[in-house]
Amino acid sequence: GRILCRQRILGFEQEEDAVKGKQCFIVIDNTIIRTEPTPYKPFQGWRYLPTPDSPQDLPEGFDASTSIPENMADELRELGLI
Repeated sequence: GRILCRQRILGFEQEEDAVKGKQCFIVIDNTIIRTEPTPYKPFQGWRYLPTPDSPQDLPEGFDASTSIPENMADELRELGLI
């Protein structure tokens, strides 16, 4: 129930299979960019959030082991404290 990372979409490819028919593949960058953990209901459209609605990237080298627990961070975010 959280967005934790993102990957850049590089493009789309279409293939046709004799059994499955036409298929569309999303080609993504192998680099995984960690984001601020953001509660979000599971549905496919979250993959394409507009930039203002998407979670902020975590700073490079961020160490999650020194951060506060996720459930506490969620509560603080809901209260507008972080």
